[in-house]
Amino acid sequence: MNIYKALERIQTVFYDDHSIAGYHFFCRNMMDGKQRIFSVTPSQVGDRNPHEDAIKWRDGTLIQNAFPYLYPNERELLLTGLLPEESDMIWNSDDSGEDDSFVEVRIRCSKKECLKIIRSVIDPDSALYGDIKHYIGE
Repeated sequence: MNIYKALERIQTVFYDDHSIAGYHFFCRNMMDGKQRIFSVTPSQVGDRNPHEDAIKWRDGTLIQNAFPYLYPNERELLLTGLLPEESDMIWNSDDSGEDDSFVEVRIRCSKKECLKIIRSVIDPDSALYGDIKHYIGE
């Protein structure tokens, strides 16, 4: 059961003396379904409780305010389950100064037509193109 977005659960890890050794964050990549895990130490978290922070985030607190001790790429994992290199591949900016805001496009076309359109914007030799091809059943 997900806590929120790609974050599935947070596990508190203890030393033998029952003191906290750290926290494991378990996330699920929303594109390929693979589980991603990262850990933080008690010194990173300070006096905060990641379990409580996750509930605050789920209930509407901005992620950067709920988890100020996490790096931006760790917060991205909580949101989408994407690793930094996967995010870079998707959001690759050409630094042209053009508006980079997200636009969702939905089209209805045959598999052949869709692949032709996708091929015009994505390198057909790339792994991403292969994943898209697999996804649409080509």
